[in-house]
Amino acid sequence: MKKLLVFINCFAALQLVAQDKITPAVKTFEARTGKTIELKDNGANGVYANIVDSKKSALFTYTFTASQNDNVTDDEYTETLAFSINPDKTGKFSLKGNDLKNAMGYFYKGCFCMDRGYTPLIDGSITGTKLSRTTWYIKFNVSYKSKQGESEQIITKKLAGKFTIVNK
Repeated sequence: MKKLLVFINCFAALQLVAQDKITPAVKTFEARTGKTIELKDNGANGVYANIVDSKKSALFTYTFTASQNDNVTDDEYTETLAFSINPDKTGKFSLKGNDLKNAMGYFYKGCFCMDRGYTPLIDGSITGTKLSRTTWYIKFNVSYKSKQGESEQIITKKLAGKFTIVNK
């Protein structure tokens, strides 16, 4: 009987120790005034985004960080969708075609996967309305090329959210 109780206690202790700690998923919608993006060649058949100061521009960034199991290696996943504009006094904008390209929009995928990295937006639209001095409502319906080895496919992302000016 004593051995059975010791076994049950050891088993219960192991169950407590072995439980996975999960970090929850997080979405952020941030805007920074006085910032813009420069997409630069990374020298390895790709690009990277460089954030620089710009008096007239505003940088909008959506970031999604997936939930993570602290006991699992390489399960991290982050994606970012960003662009910059020179807002006018109307408090509204609509980007398509060349305007979308001029906004230097990009999709970033950070993960332990083949198609990670920065990818310029190639098509779609982004519309926005200023709700207050510190908040914009923005809708994305954009496409980018995802490369996996020699093959590539067009991925479309649709999302909307309230972007808050953070100026970090």
